[in-house]
Amino acid sequence: MTDLEKKLREHPIVAPRLAHKRDMHAAEAAVQECIHGTPIPVDSWKRSSTAQQVRIAFQQITGGQG
Repeated sequence: MTDLEKKLREHPIVAPRLAHKRDMHAAEAAVQECIHGTPIPVDSWKRSSTAQQVRIAFQQITGGQG
């Protein structure tokens, strides 16, 4: 795990989503999208507030350079 991925997973917006039973799969997919460019496989996850929150956290960490 890279330092960037660790920071994203530990971000105060992302960590609770990864731990939440309902949101964990969408959050994990969004983390993989941000870190590795892996497309989110489920359309509803792509549009979810969970994925949006992960993307916002990623932008905060990277200064919008991600």
